[in-house]
Formats: sequence, C-alpha cells, structure tokens
Amino acid sequence: MNLTQLAETLHAMDSVDKSDFQRKARILQSIWREEQGFSCQGEDLDAKGQKYLRGSRLKMPEAKDLLSNFITDRIQQVVRTEVCNQTASKGKLFGKPRIFENLLSSSLSD
Repeated sequence: MNLTQLAETLHAMDSVDKSDFQRKARILQSIWREEQGFSCQGEDLDAKGQKYLRGSRLKMPEAKDLLSNFITDRIQQVVRTEVCNQTASKGKLFGKPRIFENLLSSSLSD
C-alpha cells in the first residue's frame, strides 16, 4: 500500500498537504486517534465541495469536553487553566475549536 492509499484508508488525505512529511504526520495522528478509540471529525468540504472525513481531527464537542487532544494529566490541567478559562485565555494566540480538535496543532508540552 502506498502513502496515498494509506492516507485515504485512514481519512488522512488532505489537499493542504504539500509534502510527504505533512501527509505522514496526518497519517500518524489518524492512527493514534483510532488506537485511542476516538471518533474523527464529521464530514467536511474540500475546495471542490466534495465531502470527506478528517481523520487527524477529533469530533467536537467531545474533544473539548474530554480534552482528548492533550495526552497527559498535567497538560490537560494547563489547558483547563489557560484555555478553557475565559478570563485567562483572553488575548492568547490559539484558535478555538482548533486547539481541541486538531491533532496536528497541539503545542503545549509537559
């Protein structure tokens, strides 16, 4: 199975990917999501208006409720304090819901 076929199988095919590195990252995130038993984001529309699933994104609102995108308790606590709190998050440079749903955008570290 080639990279494109694997990406299609895992719902990790995305027109924004400009390199094999990006495609591989999306594939690895999709594999991780499936191994954890998380659902992927529902149907989205590509540039041509075609429906597709985004395997590297978690389903909302569950992703926000469970903080599934953050894999340690410590990081989840930081997110509760700094992101979920409206006062603390005001003026910060992260996008909601992207920070919760997009497996490729989590930037907090332990």
